[in-house]
Amino acid sequence: MLRARPRLLIAITVVVFGGGSALIGYQINRPPARTSFTGIPPAPEVQDGVTGLFGEDRCVGADAAASQVRANLDALGRRDWVVIRGPGAQGATCVGATIDAEAREVVLLMALEPQIREGLDAVAEQLLQECRSKDEAAQMVRSVLEAAGAEGWELRTDGSISYGPSDRMDEINRHVDQGCWIYSGTGWTGEGTRLYWVGGK
Repeated sequence: MLRARPRLLIAITVVVFGGGSALIGYQINRPPARTSFTGIPPAPEVQDGVTGLFGEDRCVGADAAASQVRANLDALGRRDWVVIRGPGAQGATCVGATIDAEAREVVLLMALEPQIREGLDAVAEQLLQECRSKDEAAQMVRSVLEAAGAEGWELRTDGSISYGPSDRMDEINRHVDQGCWIYSGTGWTGEGTRLYWVGGK
């Protein structure tokens, strides 16, 4: 069978909870840990039963999360709900979760370890305060990942040039227009390889 290039997850339109809410797609930056639902919101007890398991300051492994989410759903009488593991959400890999109330699904998605998230947040801010080249930006991201002992990742230099808080987009766009490179998010392939991007012109 012919094998196409790795598939990229694009945008998921439900909330991601936990682990810094690592998203989620090509040239899309990760959303905040808690934001509004699109579509049908879950019942409060389901939302609390899932989101209470996760947090930005801890890593919840995929196996533990699957077991705990299943137990909480069963305790709430939601035995018809299913727990789905997204690409790479296996073993001790840190995960967050999305809730799709219409489909009655909780989807576990790869999330960033707190150390990596904090390091990347610091790099992202530094790259907005300084004007760095593509190679320099890439090395700064690489250094965070290597220092944390991250495995099975790929660094890409074709990321979005518009990454960051909405109230800073004018600042970010001016920075990129000056030839500066930024950290532009994380995601993964359909096969579960974690991707990190830097972007610029």
